[in-house]
Amino acid sequence: MRRRYLSIRLQDWFQGQWLDTWAEFPCLFSVLDDGESLSEPKRKFYHGPGPSYQTLDMEHAKVEHDHGADYDVAVIAHARMWPPVKHPFGQDVPRCPGWIAPNGDFYPCRSWEHNGLAEHISLALWGKGITRLEKLGWIAVRSDVLGLPESITERQRTTLWAVWSSTQRVKLRFPEWQLSDTLGRQVSRIVQGVE
Repeated sequence: MRRRYLSIRLQDWFQGQWLDTWAEFPCLFSVLDDGESLSEPKRKFYHGPGPSYQTLDMEHAKVEHDHGADYDVAVIAHARMWPPVKHPFGQDVPRCPGWIAPNGDFYPCRSWEHNGLAEHISLALWGKGITRLEKLGWIAVRSDVLGLPESITERQRTTLWAVWSSTQRVKLRFPEWQLSDTLGRQVSRIVQGVE
């Protein structure tokens, strides 16, 4: 039996209750294509191609797109339909972890989401999943350390300083990191050309 790959948006859940908000981006799930209704109780939805599954209450989930049965096509289509949030070079940026492209664009994320965001970025831009963007000249801004490429562009220096010195904070519903003073010292040295 084949699987179908679906982009499903989930209703937000926090501290034991459903919120009136929905997740900003859908998640990619698969389901066995057995002809049964998606809202069948105890229906198993799988994350991507892997064996782990969860049952979704379809009252609190909605199918945004059915990508069909080809996983490789589905992951690229999903990433391109819902591209990652990008702050183009020169615009205000939030003070948070994320990725800085060689052209200075900033892609924010939570502390633990760098690999997932890197794969999302690379699928959307190049159609292949890459998690180590540093090898392609990108900077990983983590809460207390930077993942640096071999060389840094002037636009990256400018964006890095903007991320560190920004007063704009990402508003999250969950407790979150802060950019540490250790990172601030490292950013200062890089911007001044010491590193």
